[in-house]
Amino acid sequence: MAVNIALKNSFKTSTVLVIAHRLNGLQNTDRILVISDGELVEVGEFWKLARDENTHLHKMLEEQRLNLL
Repeated sequence: MAVNIALKNSFKTSTVLVIAHRLNGLQNTDRILVISDGELVEVGEFWKLARDENTHLHKMLEEQRLNLL
């Protein structure tokens, strides 16, 4: 959690690229890009993608059993 706070406070006017395998902590991002097998498969706002049962992000959250919805 401290990393997320540091990123938010230190890079307010910057673009920050975060590569994550664990998806908790990404809820406050502006945009999510999901890459599968080297291909960009979806782009969008975290919560829109997370709530849509047809998205890769939603499926990944379920696989990690993250109860964010």
